[in-house]
Amino acid sequence: MANPTGDRWHDTPTALYGGIAMAAGVAAAAVFLLYSGFSNTWFWLGAAIISTLGFIDDRFHLSPSVRVLVEVLAAVLVVIGGFGISGSPVLAGLITVMWIVLVSNAINLIDGADGVASSVVGVTSLIAGLLLLNFGNTEVALIAFVLSAVSFGFLTYNFPPAKIFMGDGGSLLLGFLLAVVSLEVGRSLSENSSLFQLAVAFSFVAVPFLDAVFVALVRILVGSNPAHGGTHHIHHRLRLAGLSPIQTTVGLATLAAVFALTARIATSQPSLFIAIGCFAVMALVLLELLLVQQTGFLPSKDGETAERRSLIRAGKWLKTISPWPKVVADGVILGTSF
Repeated sequence: MANPTGDRWHDTPTALYGGIAMAAGVAAAAVFLLYSGFSNTWFWLGAAIISTLGFIDDRFHLSPSVRVLVEVLAAVLVVIGGFGISGSPVLAGLITVMWIVLVSNAINLIDGADGVASSVVGVTSLIAGLLLLNFGNTEVALIAFVLSAVSFGFLTYNFPPAKIFMGDGGSLLLGFLLAVVSLEVGRSLSENSSLFQLAVAFSFVAVPFLDAVFVALVRILVGSNPAHGGTHHIHHRLRLAGLSPIQTTVGLATLAAVFALTARIATSQPSLFIAIGCFAVMALVLLELLLVQQTGFLPSKDGETAERRSLIRAGKWLKTISPWPKVVADGVILGTSF
């Protein structure tokens, strides 16, 4: 059971190991795909390792270094299986490993409010599957559809108010699969440009990825450990800003879908894809800044913390630059108009 704590948003004890059902669904699909000709055992072995890591972490709370080490191992197996961006084998392999580890943890971090991770992954993986199917990459498209089905299936129990949580065993698995699927969409769109492949892949994970980076930077700015948990992510801040649990979940899933849909124009209009992507990223960063201004640097459930009270000077500094978010937004609009 997941009991209520200071850095958790739920108020009642909730069943935690929903990820077991998710992993079972993925495992059943893996067996079917293997017998149907998709015989990349390295990939499925990596998925099994990352899921097992999550279940062990749910039970024993492993150290961050141990988690990262095992995540790297799982990612290396994916590279051995032939997945990843194009380019120099060594450099492309390193970037692919880093990407899988970062995205896996980004999805894990955004799983802090009812239905957010499952809805975000469900909608983005569905879009990825449709694009991959259109590009003729049927094998990875099937993986994307399995990921979407597992996410939406779990969402029926995790939608606010949640009856069960997926735990790290579920969220790490979702992040791992989405990381690989997003890279394969990028490679299907462009076989030569590794940077463009990453840009396309990023469109499928932009919301959780940017939020994880933003929260880490804010914590570093105020002298807090970026690896520690807390109610500082975008879903927490949206709740503090007045949105209901359902509005928060639907809103973030919609944002994720908008980012993912931009990949549709990546091949036909790459310049427009990059321009829209830059605008969307700046808009999301602007939203994060406005939420920080409204809720404070390190908010808790009641919107107040000791850290926030000790940051009066920093808060005053933020207020002095409060016009700047609008200036940044205006600059982005002007920049993308050319």
